[in-house]
Amino acid sequence: MIWDEFRKRAERYGDTVAATAGGRGITFTRLFAEAEAMSGRLETLGISEGAVVGHVLKNGLEFVIAYLALCKLSATVALVPEKYQRAELDLIVRHLRPNCFLIAASQAASLTRKLPAADVKAINLGPDRESLQAIFPTPSPDGTEEISPVRDMQSAFDHPVALVKFTSGSTGTPKAVALSAANVLAETENVVQTLELGPDDHILAAVPLSHSYGFDLGVLAMLGSGARLTIQEGFIPRRALAVLQSGVTVFLGVPSMYKVLLDTHLDRPVDLSAVRYLLSCTAPLNVKIIRQFHDRFGAWICQHYGSSETGAAANHVRGEVAGRPGSVGRAMKNAVIRVIDTDGMEAAVGEDGEVTISGQAVAMGYLIGCPQGRNPLQGGVYHTGDIGCLDDQRFLTIKGRLDGTINVGGNKVSPEEVAAVLESHPSVREAA
Repeated sequence: MIWDEFRKRAERYGDTVAATAGGRGITFTRLFAEAEAMSGRLETLGISEGAVVGHVLKNGLEFVIAYLALCKLSATVALVPEKYQRAELDLIVRHLRPNCFLIAASQAASLTRKLPAADVKAINLGPDRESLQAIFPTPSPDGTEEISPVRDMQSAFDHPVALVKFTSGSTGTPKAVALSAANVLAETENVVQTLELGPDDHILAAVPLSHSYGFDLGVLAMLGSGARLTIQEGFIPRRALAVLQSGVTVFLGVPSMYKVLLDTHLDRPVDLSAVRYLLSCTAPLNVKIIRQFHDRFGAWICQHYGSSETGAAANHVRGEVAGRPGSVGRAMKNAVIRVIDTDGMEAAVGEDGEVTISGQAVAMGYLIGCPQGRNPLQGGVYHTGDIGCLDDQRFLTIKGRLDGTINVGGNKVSPEEVAAVLESHPSVREAA
């Protein structure tokens, strides 16, 4: 379903550039041809429909090619962050029982040190290309599985699991979020429609593509709209600024990147006003940084709000940032954001409450780490645990976390609000 939909769109874009990374570019036609060839190699290794594959590839063209190859095989793709250590990998093996993990050959030794391997198979991608390795983990001893593996859990949901995202949320233990093919395609449409993306757009991503933010607004956005995706392995300020001035229309950033850019010494002024969306996600961005960035680079940073469970949920409107710099914007297309009180009723305009998100992109449920007590994913609605409020124009402002409030003399105090007040002082750059 995912392969067929993206392949059909790619036929419209043909020989236009789909993505670039490390000085190499690939057209949409070539991207799907290489993905089809890789799917054949994976099939010879026993990867087929219903297989579970840990996708551990670093940022690069192979990340996208491998994802599409697994989609063609109708395998369940688990986007495993490179930084995961033995404890997290053991958890994945015990609970999901992946058939194998896909990783670049240069990083395979690091993975096998953390994860006992029963077998390792090389996947040659051709001359002048780094090969991949399929690492088949040693099965867990009988009786150690704490929950049913994903292939048995498919029946727990209305649709097969097409994609697994990992998130630690407000806890240190990874949660595995299960998404269907319909969830993935709905998320693609939400992003493409909200940002009004098309083949003339150019997305720059220096954030990890294995994370929901980079995957949804980078990989899915490119596949769904025909936009060009430039992938960087890491963030180097001067290099990022050079690319931003070369026709980029969407930049996927995080707060630390914007702080570094503000501190970067430049020989000449840089104007970024041509970039339609300078996005910031994963953590709140201080209003002072937003204003300073606009003063220096002539462009407003738009805060973006989402999660692995919901995909992209809200995005600020460029023309509204000046008047509402602390907001994360309005709901994405086809997403519904509500703020509810302790009784589950919709809060009044401007009144604080818990933020909930619903829509076709909301995940089906958890495969690992479902929070004890109330399941935040209920009937297609995600209870975020974030405290926020909506103004009369439906712009959302996040105030903090339900589980992070502090009782001070009977008054509920949000640490985020305290940090914001401290950071408003001109002598304070950052507070935590």
